[in-house]
Amino acid sequence: MSRKTLHLRAEAAPFGTRAIITPESAKQLISDGYNVHIERSSIRFFSDDEYEAAGATLVPAGSWVSAPRDHLILGMKGIPMDDFPLKHVHVHAAHAYRNQAGWDKVLNRFRRGGGLLLELEFLVNDKGEKLLTFGTEAGAMAAALSIKTWAHQLVHPNAGPLPGISAYPSRAALLEETKRDLAAGQAVAGRLPTIILIGAHGTSGVGSASFFADLGIPAANMTKWGRKETSRTSEYPEVLQHDIFVNCISIFAPVPPFLTMASLEAPDRRLSVVCDISTDSKSPNNTVQIYRDFTSDKQPTLQVPVPCGPPLSVIAVPYLPSLLPRDSSQTAGKALYPAITKLDVWRQHRLWRESEQMYHDKVATIPQQEPMAML
Repeated sequence: MSRKTLHLRAEAAPFGTRAIITPESAKQLISDGYNVHIERSSIRFFSDDEYEAAGATLVPAGSWVSAPRDHLILGMKGIPMDDFPLKHVHVHAAHAYRNQAGWDKVLNRFRRGGGLLLELEFLVNDKGEKLLTFGTEAGAMAAALSIKTWAHQLVHPNAGPLPGISAYPSRAALLEETKRDLAAGQAVAGRLPTIILIGAHGTSGVGSASFFADLGIPAANMTKWGRKETSRTSEYPEVLQHDIFVNCISIFAPVPPFLTMASLEAPDRRLSVVCDISTDSKSPNNTVQIYRDFTSDKQPTLQVPVPCGPPLSVIAVPYLPSLLPRDSSQTAGKALYPAITKLDVWRQHRLWRESEQMYHDKVATIPQQEPMAML
């Protein structure tokens, strides 16, 4: 085959710690006949030297903008907001297909420049299963931050919100630190926390439950809900009777919310920590209607004003997997390698053709403001 160039963008913090091409997969792709260009990055978990040792060509950060049009531009997350048209074929997770804030502006840049988005979020295998999911990593980080927040409320009741955190080198390191936090909280409370997981059977839910179990929290302390338990048409007062609520699902159709500000007025509320993995607070189908703003690694929690009962903290970090960058990158590299190897002739392969059609279907819903360039 002719040598097609794959160009991996350097991404900004906090997303830029991860990469969908690891040094290992870069070496494989070069062996497959690709040119692999890696933008230099000071925050990516894998060093520039590791990519260079794998045979990749290092290029300046941001050089994708002026790269030849036939270069395929790869990344983990969407490119920074700007206004210049996009001319390349981009492969990344833009999170613009569920009407998130600004989705039309994101996609209109491709339309104006004649570029194309091949969205990673909705790639599926022949069984209809998502090809790329960071549920294990997101679930583990959600569980850890939930326990850290619960323990912080007990051990430091007057110290304000949970302090900022940094990315962890491995799940094992995260587990070891969180065990210490749990022990400190348990010493004050005299018991382990009770937890409700909604979306417990998806990858994020399983990832959370596994991490809680590895911490030593027994199954009796965990309530696991799936579709059956959330198919009702009424509210969910059971959520309030647990110490921790981890929301592991994104809803694509309206359902009764799991939490509202009105529901927090219940005098017997026990709930003190909410971790919303979905972070769909700005979606019309939001089911956790007690916050609007995202949190971050620097400020992991926000306080919800409550009229009575214990304090209530919300964790809504939209990039939880980035806090386990090695684990997440290895997950991505392994899951995406078979699909990336087909990018030289991507229109000949089902999953990329479906991704292209999904792009065109969504772009067709944008009000036409300027003539569309042709790819």
